[in-house]
Formats: sequence, C-alpha cells, structure tokens
Amino acid sequence: MSEEKISLEGMDTINLVLEDDSQETVGVLGIFKLSEDAEKEYIALMNEEGIVYLYEYIEVEEEDQLELDIIESDEEYEIVAKVFEELFLDDEEDIEE
Repeated sequence: MSEEKISLEGMDTINLVLEDDSQETVGVLGIFKLSEDAEKEYIALMNEEGIVYLYEYIEVEEEDQLELDIIESDEEYEIVAKVFEELFLDDEEDIEE
C-alpha cells in the first residue's frame, strides 16, 4: 500500500537540513507565538508525507534570513504542539512527535 504524498505547491517552502545532514524541502504552515505578548516565535513546517516539524523561529534581520532552533525541553515542546493544534488542525488531526 503506497502512501499518498501531500503537495507543497502554493506553499512557501524552505530546505530543512536534518540531523543526518540530509536536506528535505518542507512547506511553511505558519509562524506563531504562544500568546500575543510572548517574545518567542515558533514555526510549523510540513513535509510531503504530512509530518509536521515544530521549531523556534528566529529572524535574522541584518542578513534577511531565518534561523531555526530545536525546542529543547519536552515541556516547552508540549505547549508549542498544543498551541499549534489549536491554531492549525481540525479536532480529528494530530501531529507526530
């Protein structure tokens, strides 16, 4: 049984460098904060298999680039995942950790 690929067409995409130094093109689902007055921003990315990646999002203004940082603590990741689900997913959908 083959898995259906999700089209990233029409989405902003970036090339994500994974821990094993391989690259994967992912679509940007959105950039969000945990609350309106929060300083940190997070980004949700999705690959063609539908796997969602959550990272801390840091804009590097001088270089017109962005930097992604791994969410290190499990507690912070759980909070970010919950906010992501509330903002972007239907009730039936869930993300893979």
